[in-house]
Amino acid sequence: MWQKVVDSNLKAYEASVEWQQQTGRPINDRDFHAYRWLFDGYIQLGNYEAACSQLKDLDQMFATARERGEAYGIISGTREKLTAKYQEASTPACE
Repeated sequence: MWQKVVDSNLKAYEASVEWQQQTGRPINDRDFHAYRWLFDGYIQLGNYEAACSQLKDLDQMFATARERGEAYGIISGTREKLTAKYQEASTPACE
């Protein structure tokens, strides 16, 4: 069922990005609950490239929030938790 987890959470996260952008809200208002489940799905499926891409996306979100003067909110905590999960899963290096 992990592919269903990925599919549904990808849609949910993408919808939150669209909503955040259309309403001009800060980046940390996106659906990071769905983002974390999407990450977990990628790890469970062995799609480490996609999981690594998410970590890189979080770095970009953090930089964008900083440039905009927005609070980092859940972005930094999510980055820390997902990085730890990535490393615990004995995945290849994420560069």
